[in-house]
Amino acid sequence: MSLNNPIEQADANAALTRLPTMWRWRPSEPERVRALIRRTGMPPLMARILAARGLGDAEEARRFLSPVLGQLHDPFLMTDMEAAVDRICRALDRGEPIWIYGDYDVDGITATTILLLSLRELGCPADYYIPHRLSEGYGLNREAVDQLAQSGARLLITVDCGITSFAEAGRARQLGLDLIVSDHHEAEAQLPEACAVLNPKRTDCAYPCKVLSGAGVAFKLAHAILKRRHPDAAAAREFLKGLLDLVALGTVADMVPLVGENRPMVASGLARMRSAPRTGLLQLLDCAGVPPAGLDTTAISFCIAPRLNAAGRTQHAMYGVELLLTRDFREARDLAHKLENFNDDRRDIEKEILDQALAMIDLTAEDRVIVVAQEGWHAGVLGIVAARILNLYYRPQLIVAQ
Repeated sequence: MSLNNPIEQADANAALTRLPTMWRWRPSEPERVRALIRRTGMPPLMARILAARGLGDAEEARRFLSPVLGQLHDPFLMTDMEAAVDRICRALDRGEPIWIYGDYDVDGITATTILLLSLRELGCPADYYIPHRLSEGYGLNREAVDQLAQSGARLLITVDCGITSFAEAGRARQLGLDLIVSDHHEAEAQLPEACAVLNPKRTDCAYPCKVLSGAGVAFKLAHAILKRRHPDAAAAREFLKGLLDLVALGTVADMVPLVGENRPMVASGLARMRSAPRTGLLQLLDCAGVPPAGLDTTAISFCIAPRLNAAGRTQHAMYGVELLLTRDFREARDLAHKLENFNDDRRDIEKEILDQALAMIDLTAEDRVIVVAQEGWHAGVLGIVAARILNLYYRPQLIVAQ
């Protein structure tokens, strides 16, 4: 191996200075393992793994291994869901403009698309706003709230963000803009001032599945709206099933645990993507060289999600939303190629910063934290750079764009 390459040199250095990886093997109760084998007939190794994951009950194990949509919970079990649907229905009755405010990652992009499609299914000309990653940053911002209120918006629904946007929620109220927050990030005791706050991690929320993604929470809201409002229950169910590919994309890309409701939604969404991928996704799969039949969680994580994320990292996340919304073949092809180019740019930027960062690192076995900083680094890719350095050195780190 040549050590002229900074990455190869870092590999060699890391081998000498790596901190020990601390694996904790979770024990499984032998009696529970034997009971699983006896009641299900599964192989002993599988029984040990499931038992160690807390799935020692035979019925729990069957649900885990064979997830079905019948395992989904009533969306109205989520705290504030009634209030959220009531306010949205009033907006529909009055013809009020509704805006969806999303995040710029895959979870936010898919959550935005889920709610847009659901509201448009009910005849509402909803629109969306996603902040620019570099110039606006994450979550609600005051300038965007002011702009949306001035444009005539009367109801703003956040997806995958908003749970800690206290000042921005107060600003929306001052401007007469009603706010519904839907999020899945950790909730504090204080909640933003809003008509409804949907988050299964609220301390006062008894919703059974606490690990939904932002797309998952948006899907539960869409389910509740359509359950209340759609004139044809059977058509509403089919429409919701058609959104599960988006739920699967957001859930896998955001790396939430594939347990509880996430498991049947992802399984069903993957099946739909393999058999009937939406127009934009089909073109993106073609750019990535992934046949629809071969689509799985690994392909989403390492092929599809990076391309959708690249829009928000290097340009603007709206390209990802438009790709998932369009049914026009030519538009989908053009957008998919844009995302492919954005991803190529992201790779080049990432490699340049990684090479520069690795050249700065000179660790000893006693060093416990890595700090590197440089002017001009692109903030949109620093998280990926940090992850790669973590894999080499297994240390806490600060990677700073000055």
